[in-house]
Amino acid sequence: MSMLPFTPPVVKRLLSFKKGEVEDKWSEKAVKSLVKKLKKSGGLDELETAVTTEDCNTRCITIPRSLDGRLQVSHKKGLPHVIYCRLWRWPELQSHHELRALDHCQYAFNLKKEEVCVNPYHYTKIEAPALPAILVPRGSSSSSSSSGGGSGGVGGSGSDPGSAEDLSSLADLTADSVSDSASLTSVAPTLEPPPTFPPTESPPPGYMSEDGDSHDLSDITDYSG
Repeated sequence: MSMLPFTPPVVKRLLSFKKGEVEDKWSEKAVKSLVKKLKKSGGLDELETAVTTEDCNTRCITIPRSLDGRLQVSHKKGLPHVIYCRLWRWPELQSHHELRALDHCQYAFNLKKEEVCVNPYHYTKIEAPALPAILVPRGSSSSSSSSGGGSGGVGGSGSDPGSAEDLSSLADLTADSVSDSASLTSVAPTLEPPPTFPPTESPPPGYMSEDGDSHDLSDITDYSG
């Protein structure tokens, strides 16, 4: 294990209890950061006791809570109790949803006090809550075939009614329908009965020919001469 320059002996001892294959340099920075904070509050001895004895009856080991609740170590940010529980107990830990504080922990992270407990033995690991099922709509083509029977929707092809081709066909069909109805509307008023004309064989009495002669019906029908 490669240590950073001037690594204090207490940091080396605490790192010797590290679980899993956490990055050496990052985990060393995380421990050094915690040691520096606990020297001011006097909780360093309690941390070493908790880590070496793995005793859940040790006291709370607290650090100030940041504004967003997270702790930044080097270039990584995370929740402090998750960082140190992963470091000393469960390297496979994914999120704070997998942790539950023990009943006697007075500064558990979920209590949202100004100080947060990072004693890894004041938390227990639980199964992460199952995510709600995501409902995925069934294929629209199967829905149209089952609901429309053999009709196949617009165009009789059974394709997706929401596709671009079907929308184009629907637009063309609508335009044709509008055009047909418009043509019928324009033609309908012209359908009038044809005018009736008198038969040309028998002009009415007093009919005036183009020569200016007046023909009487008796002249036309007189065959005696």
